[in-house]
Amino acid sequence: MTARRKRHAGLENVRRVRPEAFQNQKSYTESLSMYRVYTMGGHHASRKLTVGHLIETKGQRRYTQSTAPTPVEAMATEAAGVDMLSIDYAENLDDLREAAPSIFFNVAMPLTDFASADDIMRGAMDAMSRGADGIYYCGPLAWVEQLAKADIPVMGHAGLVPRKSLWIGGLRAFGKTIDEAKKIWGHVRDLENAGAYAVELEVVPTEVTRVISENTSLVTSSIGSGPHADVIYQFVQDILGETDPLPRHAKAYDDFADRYFTLQDARINAIKSFVAEVQAGEFPNTEHVVDDRYDVAADLSNFIERSRPV
Repeated sequence: MTARRKRHAGLENVRRVRPEAFQNQKSYTESLSMYRVYTMGGHHASRKLTVGHLIETKGQRRYTQSTAPTPVEAMATEAAGVDMLSIDYAENLDDLREAAPSIFFNVAMPLTDFASADDIMRGAMDAMSRGADGIYYCGPLAWVEQLAKADIPVMGHAGLVPRKSLWIGGLRAFGKTIDEAKKIWGHVRDLENAGAYAVELEVVPTEVTRVISENTSLVTSSIGSGPHADVIYQFVQDILGETDPLPRHAKAYDDFADRYFTLQDARINAIKSFVAEVQAGEFPNTEHVVDDRYDVAADLSNFIERSRPV
């Protein structure tokens, strides 16, 4: 099986087994007020949200943001009404965009994968050409400014930045003292000056988030930072209950971990049944074989026998 077919396998199974899911998604998408756009990659597209709308409606409404590592999850988030997705810069970006054509995509550029100004510019341009609506990046401010000057919308990161947690003593809440709160505010102001359009605030005290959100022009996205932001963000793995242990700031709305265990039990039982039937001579039977209605096997046997050396 080719790599592309592997990436599509889950989505194709949904299409085949649950075609109504795609019809529901289509009906939902068609019910939206869609905005026609022309992407940086030069393609006509429709989006239910753009950078312009996020900036224009700051402080007026609350948006939702999640993740989607696979096309199946991307399709589910769009059908469920999620406004924004944080998508890793990865090989399956095109498949994710195909699965969720109308959602706002913030494509995350891994810090260590883009180690120079040229690297981040090339990567960001590639992401935008493949359907990104904006870029998430927690690297140097000078590079954020470079992207912004190229008209690439950039979301920065303040508060707990996990990839930089060594500097603050590990993964922990940040902003519980006035000195830390000032540092967050200073970083937000730096992102403003660099030309970013948004900032992700992670594990920041809720009232500190409120004050920052009310005083910055940036669109604020809260992950574990309370309700006083323009966007509320939670990983899809946490929403589905796949994460163990679940972070304190997250809420599970289902128990997919248990579902996966149940599915694994069913998977093992099905394979055991196959092994048992093969060993018992019950599979394959007449329902699963090519019918030899013309006695070809008998003719072949006679041919082989006649061909043997005398």
